[in-house]
Amino acid sequence: MAADADRRVITLHHFAGSGGTIIAKAIAAIGGTIVLSEIHPDRHLRGQYHPLVQLRQGYGDLLDDDDLRTIDEHFVDEIELVHGIASKHGRRLVIRDHAHRDFIETDRFRSRLLDLLADRFEPVSLVSIRDPVDCYLSQLASDSGSGPWYRGEPGEFCRRLLAFADAFAGAAFLRYEDFVDEPEGAMQGLCARLGLRFDPDFRGRLESFTHFTGDSGRRSDVIAPRPRRELDDAMAIAFADSSSYRELCRRLGYERVSSATPTAAGGSRA
Repeated sequence: MAADADRRVITLHHFAGSGGTIIAKAIAAIGGTIVLSEIHPDRHLRGQYHPLVQLRQGYGDLLDDDDLRTIDEHFVDEIELVHGIASKHGRRLVIRDHAHRDFIETDRFRSRLLDLLADRFEPVSLVSIRDPVDCYLSQLASDSGSGPWYRGEPGEFCRRLLAFADAFAGAAFLRYEDFVDEPEGAMQGLCARLGLRFDPDFRGRLESFTHFTGDSGRRSDVIAPRPRRELDDAMAIAFADSSSYRELCRRLGYERVSSATPTAAGGSRA
């Protein structure tokens, strides 16, 4: 096997509606990387041209546990192929996890991507987070064609977001608000933590990454804070009453909304 340093893979993890796309684009724009966007082992949910996708969708009831393990191994083989190409060109492979699958769509509450990669690679993880209120409002306002990305109550959303934070307790964290307030400084720190070479001209190349998935919330490559979406009285009360929300704010350094001030300023809009 290659040297340990050659087995490093950078993984990005975040909730939808938290600015993950623009951060992933910024990492791609600094150069020296190959960035895969919104990757997940449950890939049978998308990509109808893939033979294993058709097998899972059309004949999934025929697959036993051995078959499913083999399909998971094939997924890691695909990552291995991309990793080899990245290494050949002197680039670092960066994989943006589709965490929505593990923490919103299911109750798995751990990254299946990391579980599978850990057997062959040395993942170095970055978690980007956003004020829970802004993240919730963004998911509520976003529609993939079948309704909002999240339909539940603020308290349950915060419970899931807290489980997400717990699942990556040992990883490096980047606050979206810090990133948009000072992009160059945030990227310098991020590059130092991830072993990437910082390029101060990265902002000028953001618009060239048009192939990225997950661009449905943010409609611009301009990095700047955005105003908070409207927060009504009932939502403000629900957040204020949530113990998970209070713990998230304490742990991540966010100011709590008050049930008496539902339209409190702050946050940024994706």
